[in-house]
Amino acid sequence: MLQYFDNLKTPLRCVRTYPTLTDQEDRFRRAGYQSAHARSLWDLWQDKSFLGPELRRHLHGVEPFDEWEEFALFSMHYFLLEAVNTRGILKLDENKYSILRNARIHDAQRYMSHRIDNVQVLSSPNDGRRRKFGAVTVSSENKIGLHGGIGNEKPTHTTDRYQLLGSENNSERLLDSPSKVGARACHTVTRLHDGKDFLFGGKTSPDDARMTCWLRDSDGWRMMHECALYRHCAAAVSVGENDGIPGILVFGGRGMGGVFSGAWLLWREGKGWIKLGADTPRFGAAMVATGKRQGLLMGGMTEDGILDEAVIEWHLSDGTGDKPSLGLLRREDIVRQLPPRMGACLIPSAEGVLLIGGISTTLLPENGEMVRIRDVSREDVRIRDGEIMVVTKQNTVVEPVSLEFGSSRPLLVGHSAYSAGSTSLIVGGGAVCFSFGQSEEPPQPA
Repeated sequence: MLQYFDNLKTPLRCVRTYPTLTDQEDRFRRAGYQSAHARSLWDLWQDKSFLGPELRRHLHGVEPFDEWEEFALFSMHYFLLEAVNTRGILKLDENKYSILRNARIHDAQRYMSHRIDNVQVLSSPNDGRRRKFGAVTVSSENKIGLHGGIGNEKPTHTTDRYQLLGSENNSERLLDSPSKVGARACHTVTRLHDGKDFLFGGKTSPDDARMTCWLRDSDGWRMMHECALYRHCAAAVSVGENDGIPGILVFGGRGMGGVFSGAWLLWREGKGWIKLGADTPRFGAAMVATGKRQGLLMGGMTEDGILDEAVIEWHLSDGTGDKPSLGLLRREDIVRQLPPRMGACLIPSAEGVLLIGGISTTLLPENGEMVRIRDVSREDVRIRDGEIMVVTKQNTVVEPVSLEFGSSRPLLVGHSAYSAGSTSLIVGGGAVCFSFGQSEEPPQPA
């Protein structure tokens, strides 16, 4: 951002002189004001007492808009400061606001206290193509692709290829999607338990969700039952007797016209879509399966434009009937350890479940962008009428992951992630932050 304005020969000298909100407040106190309070525009946007939900909902109708990560990044760099010699009116929640006021690298220690350092981050291969909001497709443990997404400012249907450094360079190729699948972004490609891939959802614009879903097997792509959503989250499950029927569990997202969804949907080959239940409508949440019929759901943005702090443990029954039962458990123990996020990736790994990137209500410090969640599974679970009845509790540990980027810190927004054995791969991502210019992940393997 600073380089962008330097190139315009309009350098932002104030940012270098007063880099934090506390610095700005001290600036006015030194000038003689009795008190000074500053809040970022993103913090004010999240404050229901400052901006009511009715007004935020009204803004949805003014113009179709879904670039919330970019809006958050932009508004975090602007602030409203009130300096007075009498009683001020700018409300301030000191407990919540203390993190944002002096956001620096060490601030993650408020939430987390341990570190690990064995995750390698890879960015795009050196072929000049970059994209954001794509979906990972899997070829082998050491070779993946990034399908679709937004490249050159418009959605695409092509696939970029990535190979883990040090792995064998064989002739195995990812199966590109044909043009009939259509260009799309903000979709998911889920590897089912039988090895097939299910491409679901996506969009071409904020009010145009893609209707078609596709299943890929050894014979290629086949169109499946229609369901229009984007910015949803999905996980592979198996429901039924014995090993179960492979399928996909989907939550949330936005549909045609930008309508928010709070539905829990299950798809299985030969059975189509069924609705299992509903929760608070939101999009941009993150979900991971920690077993064939259980997992975690975290974060997202609600219809009010507010980040949701909920962490939900979900369980499916064995599905011996036509409609499996879905049990949901609010994990307040994890909520207390993590600020809410939107647009993050949640993936399984050898080190536990990894939560990677996204935006939060506060600035995410560098050693807080990726965290590990260990011991999230629970034993002896029974579901009755949508409620988890018996749970043997385990201690859940949330701790930061130390990232070795090799050079500059990447922008973990609009990115995709995949776990390959002991290594987690992060590909794609970027943002166009209005007058701040465009940032994309450069081709620099770490």
